[in-house]
Amino acid sequence: MERVYQKSPDLGKGSAALERIFNEWRNDGKPRSLHLMEKQVKAALDDIGKEVLEVALSELDIDKKEIEVGGKAYEFAYRVPNTYHGLFGLYSVERSLYKPADGKGPSICPLDMRVGIIEGTWTPAAAELMAFSAVLMTPYEAEEFFAKLGGLTPSKSSIDGLPKNLLKRLEGRRDEWEDTIRNQEVIAENTATVALSLDGIMLPMKDGKRQEKRAESIEKGKETRGPAGCREAACGTVSLYDDEGDRLNTVYYGRMPEKKKVVLHSQLENEIAFVLAQKPEVELAFIADGAKENWRIMGEIEKSLKDMRVIPVEKEVHKIADFWHSCEHLKTALDLYFGENSVESRAKFAELRIVLRDQDGGAKEIVKKLRYYRNRLKGKRRTKLTTELKYFRDRIAHMDYAGFTRLKLPIGSGVVEAACKTMVTQRMKRSGMSWMEEGGQSVLSLRSFFLSGRWDLAWELFAADYQAQIRIIKRKGGLTLIENIELRAA
Repeated sequence: MERVYQKSPDLGKGSAALERIFNEWRNDGKPRSLHLMEKQVKAALDDIGKEVLEVALSELDIDKKEIEVGGKAYEFAYRVPNTYHGLFGLYSVERSLYKPADGKGPSICPLDMRVGIIEGTWTPAAAELMAFSAVLMTPYEAEEFFAKLGGLTPSKSSIDGLPKNLLKRLEGRRDEWEDTIRNQEVIAENTATVALSLDGIMLPMKDGKRQEKRAESIEKGKETRGPAGCREAACGTVSLYDDEGDRLNTVYYGRMPEKKKVVLHSQLENEIAFVLAQKPEVELAFIADGAKENWRIMGEIEKSLKDMRVIPVEKEVHKIADFWHSCEHLKTALDLYFGENSVESRAKFAELRIVLRDQDGGAKEIVKKLRYYRNRLKGKRRTKLTTELKYFRDRIAHMDYAGFTRLKLPIGSGVVEAACKTMVTQRMKRSGMSWMEEGGQSVLSLRSFFLSGRWDLAWELFAADYQAQIRIIKRKGGLTLIENIELRAA
């Protein structure tokens, strides 16, 4: 059972290789291609890194007679060569395998558990880089990028599969991990406002029943154009603002289509509760467009937090109808009366937009104006303008933009609309793309960590989840001693 350790890496040999590359490049005072030399130096450094990591992994292997993992005893079985994928390429290592002492269950590799090998193949640093590539680019693009870079060269199927495996671990303990991440953060001292926003965005789905929906539309005599195979993904943001109304930080969440957005609801509620636990005096603003589902969720969050006394019952939650959507409805109404995009419509819109934003009681003035215009119309135009009038009547209490501005509150949901673009559109709505639930959510979850500035904290949790405490079992006489083996930080 005696293990033969590899010798220490021959760094002198690596230095000699680098010196040879430099001398060949210089060629007696006649420099050659710097581009070629730089690639040769990178390859030589990869060789050095590979040798160093092979020795390090070999020395971290465990060669005891008996060990314990998760309360279960294992006995040494045999050693077998294995190849790991790391930042510098492929590492060939001879590792020990252990079998259950009771003969029940699979064998284990304590080396993998000690250092946190990801999915039995990837070193933690290599896996992090692969997961990060999935945040920014398609698996095909990432494969091409890594091949060009050299060293770590994963396939596109591996790059596609790793985030899905990470998602399975995350979803099993999502609330716990998100709380752990939040609790390592400190809310800025000058935070004066926390603003919650929600929005949705249509996403092409592989299981969106595109053909069935088109056939149904044809049968009903409806137009068959448009995103028949799409479903709505959801984005939510929690933003912090200082007492001048400047945004300090935003936490982003994204979820694939789900009934009643229950997970997003929970995530946003927990985020608001965390902020209020540290800064109970902050102003609260809930901002959204006119979608009823978003207002339903925000109303339930407010009720839940007040029921739990996270928000005092008497504390006002400022509910703000997105100013820019209100402007769109105002423009539509004026176009109906004055003529689409007419000079009169544009001029009146410029005037009333300022009234709506800056004048106390501005929304009431808009309702008064639109009622006047509606009453002077007939037919379809009157009906359509009535719809726009109703939009303002129903939300008049949420349109005190002058008052909100005095309180330094945001009056637009631009942050969450931008989130829909940065989280979903830029990565997930490229030409020809369509998604299944698992693949889409794995990308959205990783992008949420990245955009929220929480990547490093999240990766620590992912990496640690692949490690397990290993104990050495020592038997002497009638005594059994247990000794912990130090885990190596992933």
